[in-house]
Amino acid sequence: MNRDDLAPGELLRSLPIFPLPNVVFFPRTLLPLHVFEPRYMAMVRDVWATDRRLGIVQLAPGWEADYYGGPAVQSVLGVGEVVHLQEGDEDDTANILVRGLGRARVLSEHRTELMYRTVDAEVVASVGADEDGAARGIAAVRQLFARLLSAIEGSDLEQAELLFRPDADPSVVLDAIAASLPITAGAKQDLLEELDLGARAELLARSLVDLEQRLPSPTGVA
Repeated sequence: MNRDDLAPGELLRSLPIFPLPNVVFFPRTLLPLHVFEPRYMAMVRDVWATDRRLGIVQLAPGWEADYYGGPAVQSVLGVGEVVHLQEGDEDDTANILVRGLGRARVLSEHRTELMYRTVDAEVVASVGADEDGAARGIAAVRQLFARLLSAIEGSDLEQAELLFRPDADPSVVLDAIAASLPITAGAKQDLLEELDLGARAELLARSLVDLEQRLPSPTGVA
């Protein structure tokens, strides 16, 4: 097992979390972030000096009233590894790049003297990849995604080809597509929380159909 592998059921104790509004972080994706708040600069430095792992979690609705306190967060988060850190000239800001390692369910939050928040979380994994229904659903998502890309001018079809390889991990395929779509953060959170691949594929297919229906009609077509 590689150092960055997360085993289903693994407990991540005192995991630093970066709560963000309208951001959902999927496994095996990359997330660039600009850090400027002192509490999160402290977190990034601590994480960088240890195992470089942190949780990216979406704030729950109503967070605006208590942003600088401890507003509620969603129950499932993305676990990532900081793979790049570039601090600003004045050392009070930083740009980081986080690589997604997996999903985890928040079990409890710690009360500590740290400037930032930490939680205990349990790694969760996708299920159902070998079922016929899931396979059909994933195939449908691929077809819908290909059709959507072909209809959008400027789409990077060559890069997207990686998602159509027969040996591609189904969970990675669904997560990569979900992360790339211009859908609501709530819809993305639903996709992050859904562990059954068949059900996740169905949710994603609905979003793809909705996006396709909202595309402008070709010139001259009613």
